[in-house]
Amino acid sequence: MEGGIEELAKIPIVEIDKAKHTKDDIDVRLKWLGLFHRRKHQCGRFMMRLKLPNGVTTSAQTRYLASVIRKYGKEGCADVTTRQNWQIRGVMLPYVPEILDGLDEVGLTSLQSGMDNVRNPVGNPLAGIDPDEIVDTRPYTNLLLQFITANSGGNPAFANLPRKWNACVVGKRCDETIPLDAWIPGDDVIPLCKAMLEAFRDLGCRGNRQKTRMMWLIDELVQVVDIGFMGCMARDENGKPCEGANIFLGGRIGSDSHLGQVYKKGVPCKDLVPIVADILVEQFGAVPREREEGEY
Repeated sequence: MEGGIEELAKIPIVEIDKAKHTKDDIDVRLKWLGLFHRRKHQCGRFMMRLKLPNGVTTSAQTRYLASVIRKYGKEGCADVTTRQNWQIRGVMLPYVPEILDGLDEVGLTSLQSGMDNVRNPVGNPLAGIDPDEIVDTRPYTNLLLQFITANSGGNPAFANLPRKWNACVVGKRCDETIPLDAWIPGDDVIPLCKAMLEAFRDLGCRGNRQKTRMMWLIDELVQVVDIGFMGCMARDENGKPCEGANIFLGGRIGSDSHLGQVYKKGVPCKDLVPIVADILVEQFGAVPREREEGEY
C-alpha cells in the first residue's frame, strides 16, 4: 500500500499538477495513507492522520510527532481529535517517506486512516484506571487496529468500503448508550467485526454517497418488527386471574404518527412467547428454525 510514495515524493507539486493521475494521487489516493492535501488553504501541505487505538500514546511517540511539526514552524501544528487520535498539519510531500519510517520506529502508523476505511478504534478514555470499568478496553482496541491494518502492513480486504466505518469499545455502564441487548464474549469481538465489515463491503451501496453508510444497508436488509405490550390482568386456562398483557402491532412516531392496533387482549404472560412466534411468522414472514438441544 505504501509502494510508490518514495518516487511520488521526489516530484515537485507543480509537476504533479500537470498530470491528472498524479494529481489524483496526492488529492485522493494518498488519503489511504493518511495524507490529506490542503489544496484550497495550503497547497503543497498535508494533514497526516494517524491510528492511535484507545487514544493511548507514549512519550516517545509524542516527542517524535513534535519533532516532525517543529521543522515546519508556524505552519506545523498537531490536533487531538474527538476520536482519541493525533493529526499533524503542515507536512510537505518530500518529507513523507522519512516521516513514515519514523512513525514505524515509534510504533505508529497512518495507514487506512482516511477515505472509506475503518477509522481509529476508540475506547474508554480512563481505561485501566476507571474504578467503575467493567472491561479494560485497551486490549480490544489494539486487536481491532491489528486486524484492520494487518499489523500496520495494510489490509486490502477492508481498504475500500462503501463508506467509512467507526468502531468503539465501551468498558463501563453508560447512560448515553442505546442498549441493543446484543452481547458477545470478548473472544468474538474480532470475528463479529470481520463479519460486519464483510457484509458492509460486499452488500453495501456504492452509488449515492449520501446513502452509503452502514445504517442504509441495515435499513435495506433488516425488517423492524414493531410489537407493543401493555400489562394487564388476564385469566389462565382455569379461569383464575393472572398477570398478562395486551398485544399491539404497528404504530409510528414522527410527522405521520399513529397508534398501533390491538392484536390480542388479556394474554397470560406464560402464553406470550408462542403467540409472538406466530405473529413473527404470520405477519412478518419469519422462518422458524429447529432449536438445538438445550436451547430455549
